[in-house]
Amino acid sequence: NILLKCLCAAFFFIWCVEAAVEPLHYITDGFGIAHVAIITSSIVLGGYFSSKVRKITPTKRDIFRKVASVGAWFSVLSTLVINVIKPIWGRARFREMTPSFESFSHWYLPQYDKFAGVFHDPSSFPSGHTASATTIFIITLLPLVFDNLKNKQKLLSFISILYVGMVATSRIIIGAHFASDVTMGATVSLLIFVLLYRFILRDSVSK
Repeated sequence: NILLKCLCAAFFFIWCVEAAVEPLHYITDGFGIAHVAIITSSIVLGGYFSSKVRKITPTKRDIFRKVASVGAWFSVLSTLVINVIKPIWGRARFREMTPSFESFSHWYLPQYDKFAGVFHDPSSFPSGHTASATTIFIITLLPLVFDNLKNKQKLLSFISILYVGMVATSRIIIGAHFASDVTMGATVSLLIFVLLYRFILRDSVSK
C-alpha cells in the first residue's frame, strides 16, 4: 500500500512538473502564484487518488501501476526525444529573425549548427513546451482505473486537447515557435503516448 501511494504521488508530481509548471515558466517571471497553485492542486489530487486506490480491486491496482508507469515514461521520453531533435534541426525562432526572414528554414530541413553563433537560442523545432503540455493526456487513462470516471472520458479528452491547444497557440503568439514547431512537438509526444499504451497497457485492458 505504501509503495502504491508513493507511485500515485510520483505520477501526479511528474505530470505537474511536465504538463503544468514548465509551460507556465515563460508566462510569469520566476516562481509565481500560478506555479504554487498548480503544485498544490497536484498534491491534493495525488492524495485524493491515493485514498481511492485503496478501495479498488487487485486487478484495478495492477492497471493503475501500469498507468503510473506509462505516465512516468511518457514524461521522461517526450522530454528526452524532443531535446535530442532540437540541436539536430537547429531551427531559428520567429522572434529572433530579421524583417527579411532570410534565416527562415522549412520544418523538414535540419540546420544542425548553422545558426549556433547567429541566434541566442536556435531550437525552435520542435516545441518542447507543447510536448510537455501534451503529457496531460495521461489523465485520459484514469477511467481505466476508476469506474466513476468512465463516463468522463470525453470530458478528460476535451480538457487535454484544450490545454495543449492553449499552450501551442500562446507559443506561436509570443513568437517562440512556428505552427509546424508546435504541431510536431504535440505529434511526437502523442506518438510516444500511443506506443507506451500499446506496450504497457493494452494487454491488461483487453483482458
